[in-house]
Amino acid sequence: MNPRSSYYLAFNTGFPNKFDRAHGRTGTDLMVHGDCSSRGCYAMTDQGIAEIYALARETFKGGNPSFQLQIFPFRMTAANLARHASNDHLDSGRTSRKAMTCSN
Repeated sequence: MNPRSSYYLAFNTGFPNKFDRAHGRTGTDLMVHGDCSSRGCYAMTDQGIAEIYALARETFKGGNPSFQLQIFPFRMTAANLARHASNDHLDSGRTSRKAMTCSN
């Protein structure tokens, strides 16, 4: 959690984690932050990051050592799923979309 980020608020995604490293994935300091501008991170509006940041802060205050982050390559709408139907990785997206639908 970085409240003094040069991109408003920010937090580190933890990538690559142990699983990612075991599969040869590399990288460091992949952040989620505000300011709607980025050079490789996940940028969003300041309002959007403020909401996520507040939820993360409260989960830490509640005693949780971490929180789960799920990042999808596009919004999981029926139109986008149809547009990307030939993508080799779509099956994992369908599974994630079902999980998201069930939790709403």
